Amino acid sequence: ILNGNLPWISNLGPDHWFGSIFKVGGDNPRDVMALVNTSWEGMELKQLAKFCGMEGTGTYALFFKDVFVPKNHVLGDPLVPYLKKMKAGFILLQTGMATGLIEGCIQLCEDVELKLCHVNCYLDDRPDELRVELEDAREAIAGLCETPFNPDPEFMRTVLEARLLGGELCLRAANSAMLHTGANGYLHDAPAQRKLREAYFVAIVTPATKHLRKEIDAMAAA
Repeated sequence: ILNGNLPWISNLGPDHWFGSIFKVGGDNPRDVMALVNTSWEGMELKQLAKFCGMEGTGTYALFFKDVFVPKNHVLGDPLVPYLKKMKAGFILLQTGMATGLIEGCIQLCEDVELKLCHVNCYLDDRPDELRVELEDAREAIAGLCETPFNPDPEFMRTVLEARLLGGELCLRAANSAMLHTGANGYLHDAPAQRKLREAYFVAIVTPATKHLRKEIDAMAAA
């Protein structure tokens, strides 16, 4: 039986499934992860915040009041071994939104190349340069995705670095798209300014840039 709330959960809607971690009391207190449905009795879904970008992510607050979770919906009990197994794959999934956003930013730069190349050539992070970095990142990510359950700490460090690179390259690519498109990119409905806000989402969403750097630093010091 679950009681409590979760303030920030993305990709949700009516009758959607999501993974939730919660504390179990009793004689054996511990953390457990289970698959939960937003339409179960006792569940309440509320949109408490309006973001400046990525509103399509469907981010809501969830409130649990005496929600019954069947035993066959438990994913991890005990939790830690399950988290260790799924962590790399979970993080690698997030690299998809990074590479997609970077690709979109590069295309915006390329779209104005014929008209503005005579001045855009003086900018940093030109579209051809960004594309080389993007393809290198895609190749590295594809290689990591071949063995998502690799328990080697060095593999996990490489996964974290790939996710960090995705967020950092998003910010550079979005900044470049703004500068390459100029005043037209600064219009209220311009794709470039939207991608700039979306790039910050990639860098902020957990694990955020600061979390990734902290964990990579801790692994290096171990």
